[in-house]
Amino acid sequence: MMMLPRRARSAQRAARRGARPSLAGRLGETIRIRLLTIEGTNVLDLRRWSTAKDGIMQPGKGFCCRVKHLPKLISALTAATRKAEELGLLASAEPCRTAE
Repeated sequence: MMMLPRRARSAQRAARRGARPSLAGRLGETIRIRLLTIEGTNVLDLRRWSTAKDGIMQPGKGFCCRVKHLPKLISALTAATRKAEELGLLASAEPCRTAE
């Protein structure tokens, strides 16, 4: 999915407003999870951000879906987490908890 210039500009404005990272990635990278309204549609945006040479955070590849799909996404991620725990892939992580 290619980011449109308009979206890129709004993402840069969000970065300047101090949108907070929610997960740490590699050095100089974060993963941000945000709720946005794009062209009148409420969406969940999960995107990798990295620090450019000029020191400004730039949006990278990510995932965007309508907020109405969030409950199904949570269920799928919860099931994947439980399976990963069963396989011993998340041995050091906290046990999976469902949202209440």
